[in-house]
Amino acid sequence: MLSLLLHALATSSPSLQLRTRPHDDRSVVGQLRGGADSAPPAAGPAPPSTAPAPTALTPEEITEKLNGVPVFCMQNKGGGILSMRDPDGGDMPVCRWFVDANEAKMVLKAAIQANPHVEGVEIGVYALGHAFKLCGGWPDEVMPDIKATLSTSESSDAPPGLSAESISFRLQGNHVLVNETTDQLKQTLISEGVEPGAWALPVFFHEKLQVAGRIFPVFFHPADLRDAWVQLGLKDEDRPEQLRMMDLRSFVAMLQKPDNPWQLVQFVASRAAIRLAKGEPDDEEDMAPGVGGGAAESAAAGDEVEDLLGQQEDEEL
Repeated sequence: MLSLLLHALATSSPSLQLRTRPHDDRSVVGQLRGGADSAPPAAGPAPPSTAPAPTALTPEEITEKLNGVPVFCMQNKGGGILSMRDPDGGDMPVCRWFVDANEAKMVLKAAIQANPHVEGVEIGVYALGHAFKLCGGWPDEVMPDIKATLSTSESSDAPPGLSAESISFRLQGNHVLVNETTDQLKQTLISEGVEPGAWALPVFFHEKLQVAGRIFPVFFHPADLRDAWVQLGLKDEDRPEQLRMMDLRSFVAMLQKPDNPWQLVQFVASRAAIRLAKGEPDDEEDMAPGVGGGAAESAAAGDEVEDLLGQQEDEEL
């Protein structure tokens, strides 16, 4: 079931701020994403004399960092966001913003096949920081403007009875990873006093990848972290077997505490996501197990496409 969501949500999205490196460092994240040819800097903590001071980040600063990562939704040519039946069996239609580019493309293909009469269905590109707000990543008291936007958005183009308040907004990570980690992540959120809601989004990192006190990369799939480890020229035998994992909301809460130099944090999008956001041709490596995009586990499984989409029904917009 495809339904048209309010145009106001699409037109209120800021421009995507695609970044492949921090503004003050030309080589480090270029190495993480294959964009630099110079030798990688040595990994390890910065000398005490040059180590940045512990700094808490504001919600605006965190949002700016998140906005360097593209996420993908289903929309029509006019920019209206499309909702689908809840894959978890809920009554409310669901709008999802996919972090995994390959899964977004699979969902697009399946949605077009299931709704042949609906013209112009395509992938829309959003900034993660904005999607995080829309999906309830911030408490109402932190981002009250988002709740106001959703409650006042009205459109004569929306089907009868469909409004922004009657739709579940969700961030969608790699399907296999989410299935494996959701219970653990939600238990952690509950212990932190956070209502888990309808979605969980794992992020992965390790202190060994802090590069010379200049950047602390955070990834959305372990395969991307492994890829970065190799590209930085670090020894394979030194690669940690156990990565640190947190729900994105837990990580965001941590960034607001002045106990570490959080200004070094850089959220790293997969190669596949950057290419899709830029409209560049697909890379065959994106579909290979454990490479770049990190979606191979579910990309080859047709039955999981059904899980991603839920039961599809034809319905005119």
